[in-house]
Amino acid sequence: VAVREYGSGRYNCRLTGPPNSMLEGNPLLERQFDVHRDTVANAARIDLPDLKVLLAVGEWSEWVPIRFDLVPGLASVSAMARFYLAGVSPYLKLYVSPLNMDPMDPALPISEPHSLSNSLAREIGRFYTQGFPEDTKALSRGVLNDEQYYEQARLVLDERMRLWEHSLKRFDDGFLFFYFSSLDLNMHMFYRAIDQHSPLHASTDSARFRGAIADLYSELDRAIGMALEVADENTVLAVFSDHGFAPYRRSFNLNSWLAEEGYATIGDPYARQRDAFEALDWRATAAYGLGLNSLYLNLRGRERDGTVEPGEEARELLRDVGTRLESVRDPLTGLRVVEKVYPVAGLCSPGSDLPSHAPDAIIGYAGGYRASWETTLGSFPTQIIEDNLDPWSGTHCVSPALVPGTLMSNVDLGQEDGRTSLRDMGTGLAALFLPHGRSGTWV
Repeated sequence: VAVREYGSGRYNCRLTGPPNSMLEGNPLLERQFDVHRDTVANAARIDLPDLKVLLAVGEWSEWVPIRFDLVPGLASVSAMARFYLAGVSPYLKLYVSPLNMDPMDPALPISEPHSLSNSLAREIGRFYTQGFPEDTKALSRGVLNDEQYYEQARLVLDERMRLWEHSLKRFDDGFLFFYFSSLDLNMHMFYRAIDQHSPLHASTDSARFRGAIADLYSELDRAIGMALEVADENTVLAVFSDHGFAPYRRSFNLNSWLAEEGYATIGDPYARQRDAFEALDWRATAAYGLGLNSLYLNLRGRERDGTVEPGEEARELLRDVGTRLESVRDPLTGLRVVEKVYPVAGLCSPGSDLPSHAPDAIIGYAGGYRASWETTLGSFPTQIIEDNLDPWSGTHCVSPALVPGTLMSNVDLGQEDGRTSLRDMGTGLAALFLPHGRSGTWV
């Protein structure tokens, strides 16, 4: 949002929307609105072309529809946002959520049938439609503080509970799947509240947010209870999570380690902090890290400037890198950083064809460690291991044995040791109800 102050507590703001495909060059759409702050009333009024929103400090708005003109008077696109007034004195502090597609009039299909989102929104109210509804980046970047972020996360959960209750009332037969994001994303953000060894634990109101995590579990227990209340003898209820959680205390700069160990060569030392491997000399590099857990070899014939011969040379190099990674210890703690390196070829069924972009190995980090954000984008910080000072303090991007998922059901799962594999989840869930002739499945 771009802001211009006109004096007397009036601000003109410009909200940027999607590209306008109907104009040459696809310029970004814009919507202007005014904000009037009142320091006496500790409030502000937001003036949109067809709507006025009055907020007190510390208050969230309902969903506000925002229309962008593609061709004035002929074509437009709908969006929506929430506003939060953080303060009016001495400065105006107004948060605007990322723009969401309006389920009442989505610019692209977001449901099947297409009319379903409109029907849902009319019956229970508008709801978040973006992929990660909890605005974790606003907390990580300091736009929202812990309490403000948690209030926003609760708005998300309240909407999901309304959708869940509505779905249960309408469901009679078939298969119903429902996903709650609240536990995952808030464990990411507030693991520091329950981890006394987190570098952010001392600066976190651990009593408040340890309780907040417990409250979230209670809410999800309530959601399960709602399903049990309407289930009958023909209903299978399965509750599952594909992973658990581990602390993320220290960041491992994989590319920096590869460079220090001689597997990668920095061609431009002044570009170490830049993304997309700008610092790298590809012609003198054998391996690189990309994404959260992926290790790639610079293979000849696959990478443009590949240096490693496929076949035995590549397998030997991968074994060498894996062995040395598994021996890395954090000089600060003395703990192992990497629990296990998994060659991808060994994880696949015999004869399976891997996509060309598949990594050569998956790195299973030890508890407390994770690939740094810099690793994900291909930069080379000077330090190899650093404290994680991002509120994103919980992770599941570690060795899978450290973060097993959960699968619960109201019928016998048929597993002798009580365990099942994520790869078997689809057939396993089907087997829960198909052999029994049950007509209803609740997930």
